This record gives sequence, structure tokens and C-alpha cells, in this order.
Amino acid sequence: MNSPEKIPFKLEFNWKISLFTVVLLPVLIGLGFWQLQRADEKNTIQQSLEQQQALPPIDLTQVDPTENSLFRQVRFFGRPDKQHIWLVENQVYQGKIGFHLLFPVTLEDGRNVLVNAGWLAGGGQRGEIPSLPELPETALLTGQLRTVSENRFLRGELLDVGWPKRILQVDIPAMEKSLGKSLLPWVVQLDAASPMAQTVYWPALNMSADKHIAYAVQWFLMAFVLVILWLYANSNLGRRGKTIDKGDFR
Repeated sequence: MNSPEKIPFKLEFNWKISLFTVVLLPVLIGLGFWQLQRADEKNTIQQSLEQQQALPPIDLTQVDPTENSLFRQVRFFGRPDKQHIWLVENQVYQGKIGFHLLFPVTLEDGRNVLVNAGWLAGGGQRGEIPSLPELPETALLTGQLRTVSENRFLRGELLDVGWPKRILQVDIPAMEKSLGKSLLPWVVQLDAASPMAQTVYWPALNMSADKHIAYAVQWFLMAFVLVILWLYANSNLGRRGKTIDKGDFR
């Protein structure tokens, strides 16, 4: 009686699929490790936030610009510059499109700091300037220090010739140039209790560390699936369940 046996495993090299795998696999693995790196960065930011906000507010004039003061609670007395106002476009709050209202404030020591007063609802039409609040001559303000996070995919130029100016992102060097004076290297995000504060919502992180880890797992799973598909496409693995009859070779 003839006894069937499994087809032996055999590689059958497919250069097109192999080239595709060689190109794509490092990309998937690299994206996975990049997401893990981003998760570490978010954990560091979260720890910094908790440490800084546990400290009592400090006078802004006493903060050293060379030190890491991200998220530090500050208070300061200053003179808002009513003539120079920026509106950061495409800011979403509760599903509505609006602007962030920014303006410089001159401190008691003569330095200038950029203040983000919060969200303003947009006008009825694209490009329409919203109704702006009246700024006082002087004010005592409180808020937290944030650094500028630049999006390289957005243009940094100003969208208007006069004032107020619409911008797509905060760009301190460009703003200093249009202002004609230097600014401290932070943006102060006002507390809701501060005068001039609009609708304020300041999420510290746009994405949690856990979500970055979840994305990393997805990239690594895609890399694993790609390897399995390469193995099936470059071998007879999918046909090994079939059997052959030894009598066929007699």
C-alpha cells in the first residue's frame, strides 16, 4: 500500500516580492521604534508638567530663560501691546473653528513676552477677522509657560499686511521681525482667571504615551505580517498540507 507523505519545505525565491519586503520592512520597524521614542518623550513631558505645576507661581521676571521652565506657573504685571495682535488660524474648540489670540506684553523690566489669551470664535466667512476684546492699559496676569512647537508642514509667513495679523502657527523669529523688538523664548498661556483671558483650554499633550505605544504595536504587527506574507510568497509553505503518493514515482 502506498503511503502518502507531506511535501517537503522549499524556498522559491521571488525577487519582486523580496525587494518590496526589503524596502518596506525597515520602514515599518523604524516607525514602531519612533512611536516608542515619542512615548518616552510624552512620559518626560508629563513628569515635567506634574513637577512644575506642583510649585507655587513665580514672578516671570525672575525666570531664567536658559533653564527648563516648561509648564511653570508664572505671574507678571505688564502693559499689553494693543497695536500688535496675532490670530492663529484653524484652532478647533468643541468642534468649532476659531483663532488663538496672541499679543506681546511689556514687563516691568522692559522685556517683552508673547501671551496667548485663548480661543476666539471665527467669523462667518473664511478670512474674516473676529471681534477682538478690548485690552487694558496694564494688567496683572497669571499663566503657564509653554515653548513653541513648530509644524514644518505649515507656512510661517504672516497672512495680512496690517494689524491684526492672521498666522498659521506661532513663529517667534517672524513675529519679532514684524514687531521690531525681541521676545522672550516662551508663550504664556493665560489662566481663565486672568483679565483678557478668552476661552482657555490647554491640553499638555496632544497624544498620550499609551496611544503612542499602541501605534508602535500596530507598526510592529504589520512588520510581522509582512514577514509571514514574504515567507508564503517565497516558499511552498502554503502547499505543504497536500500529500503525494509514493506510488506516483514508481
